[in-house]
Amino acid sequence: MNSGTVDYNLLDEGQKTMGLELAGVALIVVDYVADTVTPDPMAAEIFGLSPNQPVSRDAFHARIHPDDLPQVLAEVEKLIDPDFDDMIEVVHRTLASDGRIRWVHARKKLYRGTDERGKAPVSGVAAILDITGRKQAEEATEFLMRELQHRTANIVTVVSAIARMVSKAGPPETFLQRFEPRVGNLAQNLKLREAKEHVTLRATIDAALTPFLTNALVNVVLEGPDVSVTPHDSQVYAIIIHELATNSVKHGALTQVGAAVHISWATDKDGGILFRWQETRRLPADRPRDAGFGTQMLEQFAALSLNGEATQTFEEFGYLYELRVPGNR
Repeated sequence: MNSGTVDYNLLDEGQKTMGLELAGVALIVVDYVADTVTPDPMAAEIFGLSPNQPVSRDAFHARIHPDDLPQVLAEVEKLIDPDFDDMIEVVHRTLASDGRIRWVHARKKLYRGTDERGKAPVSGVAAILDITGRKQAEEATEFLMRELQHRTANIVTVVSAIARMVSKAGPPETFLQRFEPRVGNLAQNLKLREAKEHVTLRATIDAALTPFLTNALVNVVLEGPDVSVTPHDSQVYAIIIHELATNSVKHGALTQVGAAVHISWATDKDGGILFRWQETRRLPADRPRDAGFGTQMLEQFAALSLNGEATQTFEEFGYLYELRVPGNR
C-alpha cells in the first residue's frame, strides 16, 4: 500500500458504521427464512421501529405508506423471482405509528441459497436514504409552478376583460389613455401580493388608493375588520377601487373641499363581505357619471368576478356603492 493511501478493506465495523451514518444511509437486514426484518438505529427511527429488533415482514410492510405499498410489493416479488436481477431500487413514503410521513430512496440486494434451497431467497440487505427534504423541495417547486400558471392565466383573463370593456367605452384614439391606468393599478396590486403572503382587504384598498390621495382635497376614512382575501379577489377589489376613485376625482368628492369619502366593509357569519364606498359632497356633481362603462366595471364585472351583487345609488350631493360578496362561493 502506497504511503498516504487507505485500504478501505481494512476498515473495522465501527468505521464502516460511522461512514454510513455520515452519509445518512440506514440499513435493514431481511431474513427470508425467519420471515423477519431487522432495522439498524437509523432505519428504526425512519420507520418508527425498535432498533436492532427483528419484526415480521408484514409488520415492516405496514410502515410503508398504503398508497405506495402495492408498488413496493410488486418490486419485491420481482426481486424474489429467480429469473430476475438480485437488486431493486424504489422510492416510497413511510408511515410511522405517530402518523409521520417520510420519503425514502431504497436499494435492496438479495442473497439466494446455494445448497438444497437452490435459488430461493435467504437474506437481503436494504440501504435506505431519507429524501424527505428533497421531495418537499420538489413538491414546493411544483406547487409554485402551478400557482404561477394559475396566476398568469388569471391575469391574462382580467387584462383581456378590462381591454374589451375599455375598447367599448370610447374612441380608439383614447384607448391607451383609458386602458393604461387600469392596468397600472393591477400591476401595483400584484406587487402588494408578492410582498406579503396574505393579502388583506385593507392593504388592497390602501394600495389601490395611493395614486389618488396625493392631490385629494378630502380625507378618506377606512373602516373595517382585518379580513384576508384571495389573490383573485384582491385583484378584483383593486380594479373596483380604482374605478371608484377615478370617478370620484373626475366628478365626485375627492376634488371637493369639505366633502367626505367613507370606505367601509363588514363580514357576516358565513364569511361574506359587504363593501361600501360612500361620498358626501358639498357641491353637486359637475356632470352625471358614466352610466355605460362605469356601470359595467362596477356592477357587471364585479358581480361576475366575485359572484356578488353590486348596486349604485346616485344623489345630487351623495353617492353610494355597495358590493355584497357571499362567503360560500
